[in-house]
Amino acid sequence: MLAALVADVLPTELPTLSTGTAYKKYRVEGVHAKRVSTYRSRIISALEEKKATLLIVPTIAEIDVFKKEFSDFSPLILASSLSAKKRNENLELALLHTGLIIATPSFAWTPIRSLGAIIAERVSAGTYVQPRRPYLDIRRALEELATARSIPYTVGDYPLPLEERLHPENPLAAQPSAPRIILDTRSEKDRQREWEAIPKEIQEAITATTAGGAGVLLLAVRKGYAPTVVCRDCGTAVTDTRGRTLSFTKVRGKNVFRSSDGVETLSTDTTCVHCGSWNLYPLGVGVERVFDEAKKLFPTHHILHFDAATPPQARKLLKLITPTTIVVGTEYMLPWITPTSSFGLAAIISADSLLSLPFWRARERFVRIGLMLAERAKRVIVATRKPEDTALEAIADPTTTTFFSEETALRKVLLYPPFGTLIHFSAEGRPEQLTATVALLTERLQQSLSVLPFQLSKPGIQHMSAVLHVKDTSWPNETLSEQIRSLPPSIRVRIDTESLW
Repeated sequence: MLAALVADVLPTELPTLSTGTAYKKYRVEGVHAKRVSTYRSRIISALEEKKATLLIVPTIAEIDVFKKEFSDFSPLILASSLSAKKRNENLELALLHTGLIIATPSFAWTPIRSLGAIIAERVSAGTYVQPRRPYLDIRRALEELATARSIPYTVGDYPLPLEERLHPENPLAAQPSAPRIILDTRSEKDRQREWEAIPKEIQEAITATTAGGAGVLLLAVRKGYAPTVVCRDCGTAVTDTRGRTLSFTKVRGKNVFRSSDGVETLSTDTTCVHCGSWNLYPLGVGVERVFDEAKKLFPTHHILHFDAATPPQARKLLKLITPTTIVVGTEYMLPWITPTSSFGLAAIISADSLLSLPFWRARERFVRIGLMLAERAKRVIVATRKPEDTALEAIADPTTTTFFSEETALRKVLLYPPFGTLIHFSAEGRPEQLTATVALLTERLQQSLSVLPFQLSKPGIQHMSAVLHVKDTSWPNETLSEQIRSLPPSIRVRIDTESLW
């Protein structure tokens, strides 16, 4: 674990590191402007003591945002986007720096001799968890670092993850000023017209917004034209050789069925493996479908597909946005679109797709996306066929919603965070090997596991997932930790991972 944290940031000589007077954890739950104001106060307090502040942000996009927000502090930047030479120079400077240091999670344990405060921005972001072994959660590593050095640790988000909230069942104390409209798409009066991905009411709102000289943000849930393809005759989903659902998309102008990781593609001439039918139908609303439909509906407008894969591409796209541009993208565009952008309208085209994602945090994540949009536009419309869901209520009015109490009660019953810890085990192999792996887990851990159905990974090879629910008061547990460490390296172990598959 120490190698994962410090191997790339250690200087040739490490001096004695200072300690503060006491560790204390602060929580900032509010819109972007409130968080920036609180962080500024923490930075100034550290400067008065001639100590550095380490501000960790989850993405390169937020490096740009906070570098601009705190330009008056002349921050030192640590990020993978820097050249190797510049990165090494800044790591050396960070050692003796007594100002503001803005860094991405991989630089969280950079040695800083006089460190006065640590801040973790947007702590719900998935980039705080390392994608490779030992799958470290940098948020926990930062808290341990702050504790060891006896300095304050501040976490910020809107809303904070339930496990970070002091009273997880309480509604939010404040909300964005933008009006939020929940559009029930079940109540469309004209059922004779052809179905459209962008509902009629949102089309009218786009027309009015752009006519008034303002831009529009349209958010779809996933890449591709449609997230799922099904057989109209038997209902079977079209899958790849690993059993994973294929989406309908375009590759170099050709229509194809593609796996989510882009590893496999099939021609649209494919037939149903179950019944042999050619009658395959793209189901759901992907970002490419929204983009194509927007171009047809508004042929004279400037419409931008925000599909950047790298920071340079994203910065280039940002320069193409004009006051009346219609920007179409997934949630990954949101860190690049700052609250100061002030679009006239933002719309979630299909809330139901976001709510049905196979993650146990899906509803909390959906509320956060809706409130992020409400900071970036003067008005927000959310299209849904489930307006009664309390997650929609939380977007409409987060200060009175019952969403948080409902979500808290559900997690308490299921022993999900913050009331328990989910220890996730996974492995790949032949079915008989995975059966033996499950038996080994049960023997070593001496506890019952929730074993999910095996999934096809590739021809002849399957994927196994098993979850151990541990009560909050029972973790960390040294005995259980020793049992987990005794497992073979073929078994991957992750803590509180969002996906249980």
